[in-house]
Parts: sequence; C-alpha cells; structure tokens
Amino acid sequence: MRSDQEFYEGFEPDEWAEEIEPTSYRLVAPGPGWAKCTGFALGDRMLHAGISVDNRLMVDLSGRDGVQRTTISTKAVIRLLDPLSRSQEELTSGLVLLRREARVHVIWRGEVLGTVDSHLITLAWGLHPAVALPKNTR
Repeated sequence: MRSDQEFYEGFEPDEWAEEIEPTSYRLVAPGPGWAKCTGFALGDRMLHAGISVDNRLMVDLSGRDGVQRTTISTKAVIRLLDPLSRSQEELTSGLVLLRREARVHVIWRGEVLGTVDSHLITLAWGLHPAVALPKNTR
C-alpha cells in the first residue's frame, strides 16, 4: 500500500475536476458466480461491483490486464465508505478505491481510471446506509 504522499505526487487538485462522469449499467448475473452486479464505464474499461451467488461482495475490472471476478472484504468496503475512517482501500493487488467526498476514484496500478458516485457503488454492493434519529425526536 502506498502512502498518501506517494499517491498525490504529480496530481493537482484541478485535475480531479476534469474527469468525465461515468455511465453505469445494471446487470443481472453477467457471468458465473454473480447474483447481481452494476457496471461502471471508465474509459476503455468497465468496473463491475456486485454480489455473488453466495452473498459475498465481488469486484471485477474488465479490459486488458484487468482484475478477474474476485470476492472482497466486507470490512474493507465498510471502511472505504465510512466517512469517519480512512478513505483509501486496496481491494485486490493493484486495484485501489479512494473516497473523496461523495465520489470514489478508481485507480488501477497507479493510473486513475475515473470516478463513481459513492452512493451508486454502495447500492451495487447491496449496502444500505444506517440512519440514526436523534433521541429526542418522536
């Protein structure tokens, strides 16, 4: 895992704003092992996030030298999406997701492929944010 200093070297804050909005596609069982999944277009690659038939979180990055279907740690995903914890997780070797505000930056082997809205990837993994009401509301 690289440190934050190593990651941000060479990036200017304005570069993040120039990224193109990705297109997402809802897929049902796109291949063996998937129960459901959502695909996010990131240039010439496609990030698939979803749930396996045995109810585990999965990720896949299509394209040349991509990541094959892989189950990922639920704890890592929760840490990634939790606004009070660290915002960078390496899900598989070379595939890093970095949360910045309401966006998740997809990084493959040091190259930023694009961004995905954090709520879309949360829904793709079938996670629902917990909402707590103040104790004094009735």
